[in-house]
Amino acid sequence: MSFNIKKYNFERLFRPGIVNITKPGIIIHNHPGVFGGKRFTSRSIYFFEEIFVKLYLDTVKFIGKESVSELWYEIGKDIAYRFFLNYESMKINKFNIEKVLKFFCNHFCAIGMSCCEHSEFNFKNQKFIFRGDNSVLCRYFSNPSYNAGVLSGTMSFLLNKNIEAGSFCEDCPRSCGIIVDKNILKKYIPSVETKKEILKHKPDYFVNKNFNSGLSSFSDFLRFGIVKIDDQRKFSMYDKTLIPVEIGFPGVFARAYERWGLSDLYRDSLKKSIYDSMKILLKDADSKECNIKKIRNIFSALGWGECYFDVKKDSVFVKFLSPIFIEGDVFILDIVIESFLDYLFGSNHKLIHKNAFVLKYSR
Repeated sequence: MSFNIKKYNFERLFRPGIVNITKPGIIIHNHPGVFGGKRFTSRSIYFFEEIFVKLYLDTVKFIGKESVSELWYEIGKDIAYRFFLNYESMKINKFNIEKVLKFFCNHFCAIGMSCCEHSEFNFKNQKFIFRGDNSVLCRYFSNPSYNAGVLSGTMSFLLNKNIEAGSFCEDCPRSCGIIVDKNILKKYIPSVETKKEILKHKPDYFVNKNFNSGLSSFSDFLRFGIVKIDDQRKFSMYDKTLIPVEIGFPGVFARAYERWGLSDLYRDSLKKSIYDSMKILLKDADSKECNIKKIRNIFSALGWGECYFDVKKDSVFVKFLSPIFIEGDVFILDIVIESFLDYLFGSNHKLIHKNAFVLKYSR
C-alpha cells in the first residue's frame, strides 16, 4: 500500500508537541530522539517550488545540463549532510537499519520527495533502489540529480561510508527511479571547508512569549484554507506548490553556487522569480499599506519571521521581532524582501546593512 503523505503530515502538524505551527513567524519541530538518539529542535520554512525550478532552468542555460547535474547532485548531498548532523547520536545496527531507512523515506516523502515512496534494500550487496512518482523540483525538468544527491548522502550516513547514487527514471514525472550502489564511481564528498560552512550556520529558536505581533501563523493559513495539501499530495498556496525545508536549505544552495562561481546567477534568477511571484501574491491588494500587511502575514505564516517595515525617504528598514538568520549567512529572505520592495515602489533597492535583527535597503 502506498505511503499516505497527507495523513502523515496532518498527524505531525496537529499532534501536540511534535510541530509548533501556532506561533507567528516561526515553525518549530521537536524531534523526540528516534532510535536511541538525542532529542533536538529544528526550524522550518516553506518556499515556492517554482523559484528553484526556475533556478535550475536558468543554470542549464548558463553552464549546460551535464554541469548543472553535477552541481545539483553536490547540493543534494550537502543538504543530506546538514540534515543528518542532528541524528549523529542515533544507534544504528544491522538489526534496525532497515527500519531506520524506512523512517527517513517516509520523512522525505512528506516533504515532496515521493521518489522514496517505494524502496528495495540489499544490504549485503549495498544496493538500494527507490521508486515513486511526481517528486518535487525534478518533475518539471526531468533531472533527478538533486534527489540522487540527497539519497547518496542519506545512505553514506547510515552505512558510515561514502556511497554514490544514480537514476533510472523512465517516464518523468510518472516513474522516478534512484539507485544507490557501492559500484557507482565516486562523484562527490563534501570537503572539510564545505562541512565547516554547513556546521557554522545555525538558526535561532527563540519565541517571544511576551509580545503578540498579531501576524498569521502557519496554523492560521491551514485553518482558513490559504495553505492546502493538493491532489498531488503536496502543500500549495495560491495554486503554487510549497516545499517545507529546514531553515538552512537556501544557504546550502547559495554556498554551492558561490563555490561554482555562480553567485550572481543564483541571485538574479531568484530575484526575478520572486518578483514575478509578487504579482500573484499581491494582485488583490489596492495600496502599499495593504501590500505590506499581506506580505508580512505571508512571511510570518511560512516561518520567515515577524517583520516590520519602516519606510524612510531614501531607505527602508526591515526589523525582526526575533532573529530569522545569522549575520553573514546567505539567506533567501534577503532577496525576497529586496524583490518585494522593488515591486512595491517600482524602483531598485540594494541591501546596505544586515545583522540578526535588521535589514537596511537603499533606493
